[in-house]
Amino acid sequence: MNDALTDVRTIEITTAVRSTEIGGVAVEEGQTIAVVDDELKVASGSPEEALDAALDELTGGSTSLITLYYGADATAEQAQATAAHLRERYAGHEIEVVAGGQPHYLYIVSLE
Repeated sequence: MNDALTDVRTIEITTAVRSTEIGGVAVEEGQTIAVVDDELKVASGSPEEALDAALDELTGGSTSLITLYYGADATAEQAQATAAHLRERYAGHEIEVVAGGQPHYLYIVSLE
């Protein structure tokens, strides 16, 4: 079980509350950001762009499942639309959608 856990990657999609630069990523307040395994990796204009950029770096031959946990500020319809986009873009992956209900994060995504 512990070995399997190390194979799971996590992406958190949220909105920047202030302008900053971390690890070479410049962020403006209000931008959508993607945090990958606790490191800021992407600043973008939309949740979909941020998620795509983060997933593009992580998907590959060893991944097959993307689970999208949508937060309290997302609707089921928004999550299903995002999942439909992911199914098109990452056709080789199984996409699951779960109502996570988490505050602050529009989406938390696990990649296995």
